[in-house]
Amino acid sequence: MEKKAKVELSQENEVEKRYLSHAEKKKKRRTQRKIIKIVFFISLILLVWAYLTSDISKVKSLVVTGNNLYSDEKILEMSHLDYDSSFILNPGFLIAHKLEKDPLINKVTVSKNLQNGIVIHVDEEKIVGYLNNDKKQLLIAGSQIVEFDEWPMIDYTKTPVIGKFTDEQYKALDEAFSEVDKEIIFMISEIEPYKTSYDPNMAQLIMTDGNRISTSMEGINLINRYKEVLKSLQGSHVCLYLEEISGTIFKETDDCKAGLVIPSTPQDTPSEEETPNVSGDEQPLEDDLNQNNGEEPTE
Repeated sequence: MEKKAKVELSQENEVEKRYLSHAEKKKKRRTQRKIIKIVFFISLILLVWAYLTSDISKVKSLVVTGNNLYSDEKILEMSHLDYDSSFILNPGFLIAHKLEKDPLINKVTVSKNLQNGIVIHVDEEKIVGYLNNDKKQLLIAGSQIVEFDEWPMIDYTKTPVIGKFTDEQYKALDEAFSEVDKEIIFMISEIEPYKTSYDPNMAQLIMTDGNRISTSMEGINLINRYKEVLKSLQGSHVCLYLEEISGTIFKETDDCKAGLVIPSTPQDTPSEEETPNVSGDEQPLEDDLNQNNGEEPTE
């Protein structure tokens, strides 16, 4: 009996030793796995840090397209991008979000290439002009008048000066210029109030080339044909009239400055006698050009 008890005890001790040995092995394996994980994560962090601090991670090329009012440098400044910026840490959606917070930018599309290049395409808002020589007040098509705390850093050579219109006339200008191409707006130097004996709510567009265009608010969209007209226009500092009903562009023979509305004292305001009656003293541009075949066209 005693011998049998000793055998059983020995078997129990053997089982316990095996269990402890197995438990110890499992503990060692767990410890080894933990060490491997720690080494892996430390190595990964070191590799990421080495990549981000190396020239390999930097932006190699920056291209801005579609911008006219903002310079390339200004767009990149607002994007917080330069050639020391990380290519990976500046995803396209984040760049677009930064730029689209600007009220003068409508939409931004960002694309990247495998050579660490970033291309930013900017769709700017259509700015009709700034008001009364105050560059802090801009008439933006679709948004009407927007006032800024500081002058927006845009190219004002492509932004017309808008004279003193009434609130209703500003609204009409906003609606009218929504149909005018941006590149045509860039060719306008000033937009002034204008009136005739039959329409007190007109506008005169003074172009950068010196030509003057008189039109009703409804006829402003005809200015999209201005480049086409320039190809056959004779003379310089010409007065044109846009007739919205017939869709015709006329060359005026009257003094087209006579109808300008000057916001000063009542005696300085042109009377109805001084305002041109365009309907009786104009001829279609095509007919006028045919009568002057001897002159050299000017662009």
